[in-house]
Amino acid sequence: MNKYNIVTILGKAGSGKDSILPFILKQNPELHKKISCTSRPPRDYEKDGVDYHFLSPLEFIDSPEQFIEKQCFNNWWYGTRISDLVPAPAINIGIFNIKGVEQILEKNDISVLPILLSCSDKMRLIHQLSREENPNIQEIFRRFNADEKDFKDIPFSYKVVYNQEGLLQDTVRDMSNLINSYSGFLK
Repeated sequence: MNKYNIVTILGKAGSGKDSILPFILKQNPELHKKISCTSRPPRDYEKDGVDYHFLSPLEFIDSPEQFIEKQCFNNWWYGTRISDLVPAPAINIGIFNIKGVEQILEKNDISVLPILLSCSDKMRLIHQLSREENPNIQEIFRRFNADEKDFKDIPFSYKVVYNQEGLLQDTVRDMSNLINSYSGFLK
C-alpha cells in the first residue's frame, strides 16, 4: 500500500488560496499540485485535467474507495482521488476545505500538513469584489457568514500563514519555509 504526503491549504473565501498556489508551485517545483474532481459541468475557461477532473456523479458514488475525501455541495460532488496523488516521499499540495481535511486525517497512510491562509476581512472583501465584473453581493455576504461559522472551531491542529495585503512575496516565502521545515512527512 502506498503512503502519501499532502499539504492542505485552507482559508476563508477571498483569503488568496487560489492566487498564492501558483507562486508556491513555482518556488517549489518539487511539489505536486493536486487536481480536484467534480461532477459539475466545466465553466467556459476550465480545462479537464488542468482545473478539475470532470466526472459523472456515478463515478463519485460507485467507487468511494477511490477517493481520500469527497463531499456534495449544491448537488455537485467534489473530491480527491488517490490516483491523482504522487506517493511519498513526494509532497502533494492543494486547496481543501475543513471537512475534506478531516476525512484525510482519518487515513493511516497519509501524512498531512494543514496550513490556514489568513488575512484581514477587508482584504477578503476587496478580493471577492474584484474577482468578477458584476459580483453577487448577497453571495459574498453569505460566504462571509458561512466562513465565520465554519472557521470558528477547526477540529484539528494546523499552522497559520498570514497573507498581508501587498506582501505576496512574504506570504509565499513564509508558506514555503513552513513546508520545507515540516518534519512530519513520510519518507
